[in-house]
Amino acid sequence: MDFFPGRDGLNDLNSLKKLKSLDASLWCSEEEEFDEENDKLLTDFVCNLKQFPSLRKLTLFADSYSGRGLHVLNQLEYLEVNTFSKFDDKILTDCFQTMKQLRHLDINYPNTLTENNLEMLVTSCQQLERLVLHIEHSDSSEPYELVCQLPTLQHLQVDHGGILRDSLIEGLINKKGSPMESLILGPDELPVDQVKRLCNISTLKELEVACNTVPLEDLLKLKNLLYLHISMPITDDQALNILKGLPHLKALNILEDSEIDQVNLVNSVRTWVSGQKEQRGKIKIYLNRYIKYTDSLVEFKFDHLEPILINKELIERDQN
Repeated sequence: MDFFPGRDGLNDLNSLKKLKSLDASLWCSEEEEFDEENDKLLTDFVCNLKQFPSLRKLTLFADSYSGRGLHVLNQLEYLEVNTFSKFDDKILTDCFQTMKQLRHLDINYPNTLTENNLEMLVTSCQQLERLVLHIEHSDSSEPYELVCQLPTLQHLQVDHGGILRDSLIEGLINKKGSPMESLILGPDELPVDQVKRLCNISTLKELEVACNTVPLEDLLKLKNLLYLHISMPITDDQALNILKGLPHLKALNILEDSEIDQVNLVNSVRTWVSGQKEQRGKIKIYLNRYIKYTDSLVEFKFDHLEPILINKELIERDQN
């Protein structure tokens, strides 16, 4: 829903006293630039949401919002914020301090989380299951490996600029508490050594990663994988080996298919399918080209598959 804070038209929203979920875009008029008055209007709009005691999920787009007042929404379980404005350190720390019920968090804004933010996040948001981190610079000094201390974290997305610190990877491998189920890393390539290390997280059910080579032997260690998204120079033979070697795979999303020989892949898949004796579910193979072939075990899709598990709806909890 689109809203223009400070103008009429919010009465319909205010009448929804049992509102549980809101996807809102907040706009100022085109001639208005970011200033204190506009930010006050946006802050008032956000603070007004406190009147909805059942509100658990908020997706907010506001290109000129400073984050003020957001901390009052301490009942939220799901928070996604997209803005071009910088949240200062205290505002974000206040949010994490009060939002103890958060289970999904994605704040996309132009500066990275600070050490204070991260320490408060880990200390206060103990229920967090899904987290999206935005790391703009490969030399970022913020200790984002602290997130590995979140006891219930199961799904992590890291938007990075080319390299992750080894301390984050080691933290994920040795993480205590809930096992990691999905790891979405991109868009830039990671060094092959780091990708190999990531394949030691045996509990993963979904992985997205980019690399300039295919560490096939290591990828095949991930026997619990349901969804694999790879941007690598993978060949048709390597793709077939992944289908054969990952027994629970539901989708193989090939984001870089320039090395795929279409005819050979189809023929190899047809031969493999004809020799299958054990029953397993259909596998969907996503490519950047159209292949007209489908059978009981394999279906080719001319499409791009978005991450599955981190984007699933949260299961409602009993509030009694």
